[in-house]
Amino acid sequence: MNKKICSQLGELFQNSQQILPKPDEPFDGVLSSEIVNNILSLQNIPITQLQIILLSVAASYHISPISNYAVGAIVLGQSGKIYFGSNIEFVHTGLQFTIHAEQCAIINATQHMEKGIKSITVNAPPCGFCRQFINEIKGAEDIEFIVAGNKPKKFKSYLPDAFSGKDLSVDVDILNSSLLNYQFVDQNVDDNELFGAALAAANRSYSPYSRSVSGVAFRMSNDKIIAGSYHESAAFNPTVTAIQSAIIRARLDGFLLKDIRDVVFLQNSNNCCDYSRITTEILNSITPDAMLTIGLIY
Repeated sequence: MNKKICSQLGELFQNSQQILPKPDEPFDGVLSSEIVNNILSLQNIPITQLQIILLSVAASYHISPISNYAVGAIVLGQSGKIYFGSNIEFVHTGLQFTIHAEQCAIINATQHMEKGIKSITVNAPPCGFCRQFINEIKGAEDIEFIVAGNKPKKFKSYLPDAFSGKDLSVDVDILNSSLLNYQFVDQNVDDNELFGAALAAANRSYSPYSRSVSGVAFRMSNDKIIAGSYHESAAFNPTVTAIQSAIIRARLDGFLLKDIRDVVFLQNSNNCCDYSRITTEILNSITPDAMLTIGLIY
């Protein structure tokens, strides 16, 4: 997957190949601010045009066996980095587990510790589900939102009279959630590295509404460990579960979902929301031979 993405970038920006990621190098769905600025200088184009051009690259990450419709999303962070996202669908389970492109790109940004978002660019108008999830970003109303072929608008024009965490007395900020301090219930774990990654992910959960906490870690076929955290929405349904977050990371790191070998899922022993069954269902739909271990933290 990485070779395909890097080759696409090379074809789009042929006079910038010396500063682009190489096909034989790791690539995780992010362009550094240095690469972005170099492309802008060498191509002599504005940042909005670059984001629109990159939509086709972002859409290449899609997994859409149901809709056969590829959606790309580009997030421009306050850091100057560009984050890719695409839609990911699952067969043999419910449609409600679909990951939307905007969710994918925002989770990508959170996983890279981005502190703010300047703009979001998509190749189709955002659905209501995505508009609500975007509203978990602090200052979302002022984010520049760009739909290919349309003039940029402030995000608030896409979600007027919005319901948000503020209505629930929550100061929303999905990009800057406080680091938690949960520990294992059972200290005698079989795989400290995999369990440790799941615990670290759980401690980065964004859950101001239910206070539920969970994290997932994958060991991939090449032994690389990938993890994902839980991220809530004030509307509840657009919430991104920990396994969805880990799937986003695996996909953007260039893996096929069948490359997942071992999985650890951890959640707070006092959670009011139990995600163990959802984790099992999604995992069975993408790679039923993977070994899943479920544990508790406190």
